[in-house]
Amino acid sequence: MAGDTSSAREDALAHVGAGNGAGSLCGLDAGHDPSTLLFTGPDSGAAPGEMSDLMIYTLAAAMGIGLGAILGAAQWLALRRHVPKAGWWIPANALAWMLGMVVVFLGTSFIPAEGITAPVALILLLFVVAAGAVVGAVHGLVLIWLLHQRRLRAMA
Repeated sequence: MAGDTSSAREDALAHVGAGNGAGSLCGLDAGHDPSTLLFTGPDSGAAPGEMSDLMIYTLAAAMGIGLGAILGAAQWLALRRHVPKAGWWIPANALAWMLGMVVVFLGTSFIPAEGITAPVALILLLFVVAAGAVVGAVHGLVLIWLLHQRRLRAMA
């Protein structure tokens, strides 16, 4: 019996991993498009204009929502086989990455005009870790809720 459970878990992990990989590739490709459209054009030879911090963080949040939804949809394809209400994973993933991308972009505001030095690299690393913690916290809370939903369904 334990082998059956272990096999089911390995199958679930393989599906989530495949969905994560496919979603990441789609998100990576889609992530290049906004910057290409914003900062270049067929006749563009000029440097891009300065954007306000509000615009930068708004675009970072929008990028997180869009890419998080793409990644979440790919992961949902695997999760739907294992937990009820798995569709909530898509907006949860979008929310998680919206917050995470804002944290990452906040970190980039510490890059001086002179370039990246060892202390700046350490600060950037801390922001990346913080972004991971934020994304992980949202994911963890939603996964706990999804597993609770599965337990409720099993008891009904």
